[in-house]
Parts: sequence; C-alpha cells; structure tokens
Amino acid sequence: IKNKLEKYDLSSLKSLVSTSYALNPDTKKKLLNYTDVYECYGTSEVGCVTHLSPEDIKLHPNSVGRALDGADIKVVDGEILVKSPWKFREYYKMPDITKKSFESDYFKTGDLGEIIDGYLYYRGRKKEMIKTGGISVYPIDIERVLKEVEGIREVAVVGVEDEYFGEVVIAVVVGEVKKEELIKKASKLAPYQRPLFYDIVKELPKNSLVKIQKFKLKEKY
Repeated sequence: IKNKLEKYDLSSLKSLVSTSYALNPDTKKKLLNYTDVYECYGTSEVGCVTHLSPEDIKLHPNSVGRALDGADIKVVDGEILVKSPWKFREYYKMPDITKKSFESDYFKTGDLGEIIDGYLYYRGRKKEMIKTGGISVYPIDIERVLKEVEGIREVAVVGVEDEYFGEVVIAVVVGEVKKEELIKKASKLAPYQRPLFYDIVKELPKNSLVKIQKFKLKEKY
C-alpha cells in the first residue's frame, strides 16, 4: 500500500469508509497513516448497524465495530441477528421467505460472527463455512493469511465435497504468485485450515455488485 499511495497527492483526502466486506486489519492500520478510516457492518435488509472509528481500529483492528444507537445485535449459534429501525419490510411477494428470515424482531443475516467486549467480529457467511473432518473452518481466516503473499490480488477459499472429510479446503487465487509460496504461507495456519488444492486463475466469478460468487467456484471444483 505504502509504495502505491506515495505516488499520489492525498492532501485532499479527508476520510475513507469501508463497508460490505470486512477490511483486512493490516490494511486498516496502514491506511491510518494517510487519512481517517471508518468501517461499518450491515446488510441491504437492515442497513448499516455498526461503526468502527479510527481510534477503535487501533485497539480492535479485527472488529467491524460497535452497534449504532438504535440497533441491537446478538449472535445465536454463531449467526449474527439484528434488530434495526432501518430494517426492510419484506421480500417482494415472498411472504414465506420473509417470515423465515426473522427470529422475533431480529433479522437473521446469514453472517457468522462473535461479540467480544461490545465489538462485533465478522467471521464470514454462514453458507460459506466449511465443515472438514467435523471441524468448522472459516474461509475469511485463511484468506487473510494467504493475502499476505506478495503478488496476490484476490483469493477465495471454499469447501468442496469429499467422501472422507465431508469437505476439503481449496484456495483459488488471482495474481502473480507460485503455489509453493502459498503452501509455505499456509503453514502458519492450523493443519485443518490448510488448503489441499490451489488454483491460480486470471479472474474470479463476480456478480453485478463485484462480489465473488463462491457458489460458482464450488460447482467448478
């Protein structure tokens, strides 16, 4: 980041706001050298419900913030549930799905997380959690480690079906990098977190919001 940003005049930049996906903790800290950085967590259905200030980033860099005034957040069986005055009314013409999406007044986000000392920690999508050999693995934890490899632009970790383990971990990477470098970096992870297969590709499948479509990777591999 440092070498790239120093090429530009950033004197007019007042602040940066990150949302929609948890920003890498190291990236947050590095960006603080140039401007104020804020992070928030939310969904289309409930709006923005947390806030992480520059001061919070220094103390809780892995968090996505504390609940905003008016929002109530809790974690049930690992899933983030939100009660918000900004929540949507319903999915259009889908009353059954709307009903299933709520537990009392709390919207079931489908996201995994933890609340520690009042701060929310995002752990990934519930449907993306990998169950390998009976152990739950969060792709985001693996992706953060692999992104430390120089030359990587993007990485997506998914679980694919396996007769013995149930699922195995694989990593699909975009960038100028060798598989040997990825394997070496993955040695920092617990044995059950380490991908058993790596593929280096030109691009990852994405939707109109530029979010990676991991279900397509699962289908492919």
